Amino acid sequence: MTSVSSRTQARLAALAALLLCLLVAGGAPAARAQAPAATPLQGTVKNATAGGSVPAGLTVTAHELDSGATTEVASSTVVVGPGGAWSIGNLPAKPGDRFAITADYLGVTYVAEAHPPTSTVLSIYETTTDPTVLSVPSETLTVLTTKGDTFNVIQVLAVRNSSDRTYIGAPDPAGSGLRQTVELPAPTGFSQFAPGPGITGQLSTGADGMPMSSDPVNPGTTSVTYFYDVTVARSGWPLSRPVIYPTGREEILLDSGLSLTGPGLHKLKTVTIQKKPYTDYQGGALAPGTALSASITYASSNSLTLWISLAFLLVLAIGSALGFPRLFRWAKATRPAQPGLEAPSRDDLVEEIAALDEAHEAGEVEDDTYTSRRKLLKTKLRALTAAGIGEGNLDAEVDEGAGET
Repeated sequence: MTSVSSRTQARLAALAALLLCLLVAGGAPAARAQAPAATPLQGTVKNATAGGSVPAGLTVTAHELDSGATTEVASSTVVVGPGGAWSIGNLPAKPGDRFAITADYLGVTYVAEAHPPTSTVLSIYETTTDPTVLSVPSETLTVLTTKGDTFNVIQVLAVRNSSDRTYIGAPDPAGSGLRQTVELPAPTGFSQFAPGPGITGQLSTGADGMPMSSDPVNPGTTSVTYFYDVTVARSGWPLSRPVIYPTGREEILLDSGLSLTGPGLHKLKTVTIQKKPYTDYQGGALAPGTALSASITYASSNSLTLWISLAFLLVLAIGSALGFPRLFRWAKATRPAQPGLEAPSRDDLVEEIAALDEAHEAGEVEDDTYTSRRKLLKTKLRALTAAGIGEGNLDAEVDEGAGET
């Protein structure tokens, strides 16, 4: 694979994230209108920060991808003209292809999807390093059980930037060369941390030992997903996790084998996801410097089946179907080794899946447990691939010699 610059890496990573979000929101690629052949792309770049302007010499790049967003068909770059206007007419524009426009400004890559012949407006912003512009309108933890002594946790943060500038954080004081933007809070003793949808850049470690994203935060609300494991005793899990940002609402979803007690958290209802029941607990606002605290215990010793969130599976399944990790992932740069941040080994996960397949074939693992556990392991592999960890054909590696599950 041809090496690319860090700026190109950032642009392609941002483009991949945009396409994933658009497909999740709007459906499969085949459902969108086809681009008419030989139609030029055109639009404007605007600086959406009050008092901001579009600098002379700014360039925009149009990317044409096939209908499945697995291959970049062509790209073309032009310098914007007066008023930020631009026009690109030398792309193949094959029927069914998808288009995205990117521009780099002040070290940040901005992306917009284009729908020719409709004019495309690409917004850029000035930057800020003021962390007080960030808040979390809502946060959801989904706690899943296994047959061992481990809980699997999926965490989704809705991060809001209330300003009209892109938040770029501060340089990592440890000298990793990364900027630190959004802190990704996790409880003491977490392991097997892996980024999910909404996290495209490399990670570093904050002063308090928490994982830190390096992705800039544009104005508005952005969702980021990550997951990790915690080892628990049979008596349960005394959850305690720091609150980093002003948080408007806390929600915890537990599978039906678990129960929860905690200050400010109330059981609201039982929700069904993928035909499995979850107990929904919600709480009110949390202030920075406090902690999210709860006691999560086993409600029944017989209810230890792993159930994964349908929404999370859909996001990752779509990302895997797109194939964007192979096309747009970051170049293979070694991430800084940080305690608690070591991503699970891809080879280890593949071997664990193979061992699980063998145990199931031997009748040592029940069908429900086998299916749910295998889905989780494959989800982790896909998340690692989406973050740029590992390479190759995921499904071929996982399913060689075994039926797809």
